Amino acid sequence: MQRIHALSAAAAVLASIVGASSVGVSAVGVSTVGGSRCAPAPAEPQVAARETTDFEYELFAAVLEGLYVDGVSNEAVDAITVKDPEHGYPANFVWACPVCMPAYRAFLTYRARPHFEWIKGSQDFGPGLDPATLDALTTGEFSARQQALMQLVGRWVERRMGLLRLTPEERAEWKLEMERRRKKGMALLADYQSGGLGGSYARMKECPLCDGANRPFQPPTRQR
Repeated sequence: MQRIHALSAAAAVLASIVGASSVGVSAVGVSTVGGSRCAPAPAEPQVAARETTDFEYELFAAVLEGLYVDGVSNEAVDAITVKDPEHGYPANFVWACPVCMPAYRAFLTYRARPHFEWIKGSQDFGPGLDPATLDALTTGEFSARQQALMQLVGRWVERRMGLLRLTPEERAEWKLEMERRRKKGMALLADYQSGGLGGSYARMKECPLCDGANRPFQPPTRQR
């Protein structure tokens, strides 16, 4: 009698399985055809999200590439990176500014580039800066040097973005990030000035590197 009951129970379980397969889907969601189990359909491929932009690196790369492409002379780099004797910081950079610091690193990296003995003539790729820009950087007044530096950085950032082939959404992200970094840089400059830090910081009206990094996003009528 117990054996008969066991066989009846097994038959009931089998019937339930057959019943489930008759509608084409098993209890675990695996497709079935004619009662036989089939492998699940492959999922749609997921589009990999673009990695978060490392703006610290992008600013560094923009300036370093620009220096090489333009073939900026050591004379110009030395004039740009000179330290102010009064406060001891680089005269043309706002110390700790999130735009100035990666750019400053790029200038120093370029200045330390090796000399290749087998290259005859210029060691640089580019032709050098035009005479007016070189004169403004090396012998011009403080305001002229700041203006020339801003224009250089603006051109180099624009070039970098062009190489990256940014989408409209990515360009908008760059714009917001450069504005955020400029705001922080200007706040630092204001702190230095209110704290009585003299020298070049006392004469700065704007951060030239911050203005340069934001220049590509300004309409032509507002560009300096």
